[in-house]
Amino acid sequence: MTIITTTNGLGYRQDDYGNTRGAATAMVPVNGTQLNFDGIIEQNTDVDYIRFDAGNGSVSFNITTFSDRPNLNVFAALYDSSGTLVTFVNPKNDPGAILTASVTTGTYYLRIEGVGSDDVYNSTSDAVVAPTPQPYNQNPPLGFSDYGSLGFYFVTGSVPAATADYGDAPDSYSTTDAAGGPSHLGTGPILGALRDTESDANPGPNANGDDNSGIDDEDGVQFLNIIVPGGTAKIRVTTVTGGILDGWIDFDGSGTFDPTEQVILNYDLPVGATDFDIPVPQTAAIGTTYARFRIAATAFDVDSPVGSVNNGEVEDYKITVKPRQVINEVLFNTPGDNTGKEYIELRSAPGTLIDNGTYLVVVEGDGNGGTIDMVYNLSGLQYGANGYLVLLQKDSPYASLVDPDSTVVTSTQVGWRDFGARVFINGFSENNLENGSQTYFLINAPARPLLGGDIDADNNGTPDGSIYGVWDILDSVGFIDSNVGDQAYGAINFRTSGGGLTPTGSVSVDSGAAELGYIGRNLISEGPAAAGWVGGVISGGAAPIWVLSSATPNTFNGRPLDHIGSLNFDQLDFADLPD
Repeated sequence: MTIITTTNGLGYRQDDYGNTRGAATAMVPVNGTQLNFDGIIEQNTDVDYIRFDAGNGSVSFNITTFSDRPNLNVFAALYDSSGTLVTFVNPKNDPGAILTASVTTGTYYLRIEGVGSDDVYNSTSDAVVAPTPQPYNQNPPLGFSDYGSLGFYFVTGSVPAATADYGDAPDSYSTTDAAGGPSHLGTGPILGALRDTESDANPGPNANGDDNSGIDDEDGVQFLNIIVPGGTAKIRVTTVTGGILDGWIDFDGSGTFDPTEQVILNYDLPVGATDFDIPVPQTAAIGTTYARFRIAATAFDVDSPVGSVNNGEVEDYKITVKPRQVINEVLFNTPGDNTGKEYIELRSAPGTLIDNGTYLVVVEGDGNGGTIDMVYNLSGLQYGANGYLVLLQKDSPYASLVDPDSTVVTSTQVGWRDFGARVFINGFSENNLENGSQTYFLINAPARPLLGGDIDADNNGTPDGSIYGVWDILDSVGFIDSNVGDQAYGAINFRTSGGGLTPTGSVSVDSGAAELGYIGRNLISEGPAAAGWVGGVISGGAAPIWVLSSATPNTFNGRPLDHIGSLNFDQLDFADLPD
């Protein structure tokens, strides 16, 4: 027919819309509410499906045919996104049709086809079929079959405007409709307990644009710890509905969500709270970045950070990747009385401001291991221009030796005491760090750990309990003296003659028979690898410059501790003091 009509100058229009719901032609209502179009049923097997989104309210479609001798007898039906029939019309004595229905927010399908004058809808087969016996085969024949029910139709429709939930990260992440950003019709699974809808995204640097213009629906994802390169981002996701979850974090700070930055893939999220441990790349860029989380009914809906979906929710978050903070060195046992001679050094990026809730915690390892002996509140302190923070005791002999570009904090009372301004020590007579088995933790916690609290109730060398459970551990290092029944709880632990108990998976260093007095990092190491650490006994030199002996590794024997507040052991010829 195409060849005959087109070669003879006749106007023949081929099938123009999809024949199934899966192949339905998508239409966007003009001004959000008007859906006007025309089409053709060009053979009796032709069915036209139109897909559209609607909000809560009523839909109405007036379907007409040619007023002069029409051949098309219209059947029309409306389906929801799952394919469930909402309503249909099959007028017997009118070639056109008027279809109305009340709908809720979602995606819908309008079906139009030509049928015989007496054909009926079969709900089991979802088909319009001729009755038995067929009226047009009787004598005299009545009506007509669908064979000639062909021709043009015209649709004038109105639908309630569909609104959707959008993200609000900067538009470099393809957030707005124009950029093809993520949008979810306000139905189906949700993150948290709230979902708002809007006509388009409201992107911005704080990723809170839709919260400012509607309800604050970013309630589904919590970032539970400080995010640092090479660390773990602890994330808690909650939902009251369940659904399929996908997530992205822009770790490289490029302003886009790269395929390699998808951190959660098609996770079947149950109702309630679910915790995720997300590895942070060692190369993660320091500073502000963004995360996007999407939930929907199926995996195919949300496996991309962009694109529209007929259900679910998207939530964008502004987050910060902070510089790593590490315990850089601790001098805890010197010849004679330690008072005034101990020091602790921490390291981070130059000028890093320490978050509230950050503490240095010293945990006992002798006898009743796991007891909190000392807490140093670091909140609000700032690393020096060279990235070092030095903690000194009162009347420290090292004050003149400390690099002037570092930040120095000195206790105001005997030893580490300062009347509780920052330092809390267990025991009225204690002024100094424990000489025996101990562990140093650099942590962030919701509240200051209390002295005497126990992180190892069963004394088996494995931290446990509610106290330890809320710590976000930034760094840790431990030491075990010659008592083989003692404990250390660090990510790395120096063990005298290899004895004592340590957590499974921690790094152990056999430091020989001599009990250490110093633990420090070599150069700019950050992790718990043994190659990045040095341990030693203080048996030579004198304050302010002590000398290591019985060192681990032994290549550090004779090395001076003359680098306080600066790079550890940075010397080619260490006999030439200072560094």
